[in-house]
Amino acid sequence: MNTGILKPQKKWIGYIGLFALLLFTITVFSARGLNRAVEVLFLLSILFSLKPICTYEKENKGLWIYILIVVSLILIFISNVIATAIYPDLDVRHSSDSLDFVRMLFFVFVGWWVVKQPKIVWLLLAFLSLAFSSRVIFSGQLSLISLSNLPRLDFEFSNAQHTAAFSGSLLIAYISLSPILLKIKNLHFKAFAVSLTLILLAIALIATLTSQTRATWLGLLMVTGIAFMPWAILVIGKKSSLIKLKLSIFLTGSLIAAIILGALNPTIHSKVKYTTDRFIHYSQLELKDIPTTSMGIRLHQWNLALDLIKERPISGHGGGSAKYLIQKSDMPPGAIINFGHFHNSYLELGVAHGLGATFTFIFILGFLLYRVIKSYRNNDIGSEFFFWSVSWIMFFGIINMFESYVGSRTGYVLLLIFGGIIYGITSKPYHKTKPQQGELIQP
Repeated sequence: MNTGILKPQKKWIGYIGLFALLLFTITVFSARGLNRAVEVLFLLSILFSLKPICTYEKENKGLWIYILIVVSLILIFISNVIATAIYPDLDVRHSSDSLDFVRMLFFVFVGWWVVKQPKIVWLLLAFLSLAFSSRVIFSGQLSLISLSNLPRLDFEFSNAQHTAAFSGSLLIAYISLSPILLKIKNLHFKAFAVSLTLILLAIALIATLTSQTRATWLGLLMVTGIAFMPWAILVIGKKSSLIKLKLSIFLTGSLIAAIILGALNPTIHSKVKYTTDRFIHYSQLELKDIPTTSMGIRLHQWNLALDLIKERPISGHGGGSAKYLIQKSDMPPGAIINFGHFHNSYLELGVAHGLGATFTFIFILGFLLYRVIKSYRNNDIGSEFFFWSVSWIMFFGIINMFESYVGSRTGYVLLLIFGGIIYGITSKPYHKTKPQQGELIQP
């Protein structure tokens, strides 16, 4: 097999790296000790693969993103040193918290394995789906579900917000990528794949509804029409006349249908109505008079975060300082007790490490979106992967406005796996003997 000037690393390193990555994906919700050990194994395999990675990225002008990781580490180190000097009595390990932010950029390492082995995309999605579904099933909470009145369940994740982040992300993937299953030629394998996808989709849908997370519902409402586009193209036909007009009508119809279906569900309807009423009511109050409801807490904390960013827009207040800064603030007690974050990843990064960290996160999402659009225009990826990528990037960007996922394991895992897949499928093939798309469309 011809690889041009690219020299592959030793096979045993490749096998260890692939095995560790897949094992990490399927154990991501297991005991932290086991998962950490697997993660270390994966990162060690990456270190042994740095030479071929750097050779590949240099040829494709992608080394800058690895330099960005190093620069982020340096900037975070500086912000933590400053924070330690400012808060000498603060008993916080700034570095430990900060590494969670930097690890968000490790999606490029997952992308490297996708570039080398495109079919690993299906294993990553399958393993993450099975790990998530197992967590939902074995939590024992499914028996609590009542069709007449859905309870709010977290399925033993950190809380319902984090359950919704995973379930919503998987839901988008099942919707957008499922048309590819119809291209499978083996009838028995096709039947198995379709049945498994339907089961996983049902579990993700149940978890999304029972999480009762309005931010996730909002994100899904805004991207569901995009996620369904591959099915619309399948029905309409790529060569159909006025296809853009027909797809626009489909997108509008999907949005209207989602709103109507949501309005018919009593649980969703009551949640949305309550949120709308609260928003209208709070808009007429001064900040000090806003009660500490779910929405009210966020308004108080967002205001505090903006004030803190204005104090130190460049260096930030250091990783891990959020809880301390919240507790010493003059916010109402309800917005202080039991909260160590600001319910917003963009503000969280700005408070911890300055606006540079916030802009880096926004840039990464924009960079992935740009790569997807460029690859689709160049016919390097199919419509299924294009619309899935666009809808997930938008969804991830929206939900991070209402919860601090970036500073938690949830945000790290989602960007690592989904961002890694997107980075990989939009990269130039490592082996230049056949198009990347040809391998991707064969599950």
